[in-house]
Amino acid sequence: MLCVLVFHSAPAYLFDMVARISGKKPIMVRVHDKLQRAVSCLEFFTTHEWRFTNDNMTRLMARLHPRDRKIFNFDIADLDWKVYWEQYVLGTRKFILKEDPSTFPAARSHLRK
Repeated sequence: MLCVLVFHSAPAYLFDMVARISGKKPIMVRVHDKLQRAVSCLEFFTTHEWRFTNDNMTRLMARLHPRDRKIFNFDIADLDWKVYWEQYVLGTRKFILKEDPSTFPAARSHLRK
């Protein structure tokens, strides 16, 4: 917590103070708070080791009738991972970080520069 204060919060407030003095819009504290919220939401999941298996799903798929496999398609081999991760990131930004979806296209074009 001390590291966050010394290396993140204090510089953000200092930067915003300089921005205010020079007549510019202060943004760093807001950016810092948003990043800190994101980090704290994900901290538990990023600081533990996770091991997932799909043995039950594999056995279930093997037992399903081919017609039922088409109806209840939950085989991740067919998953379009690019689309999945794009939707995951958009959902995280909207529901976890509480960002306005109208800002997403501008942020995407800014990233491509």
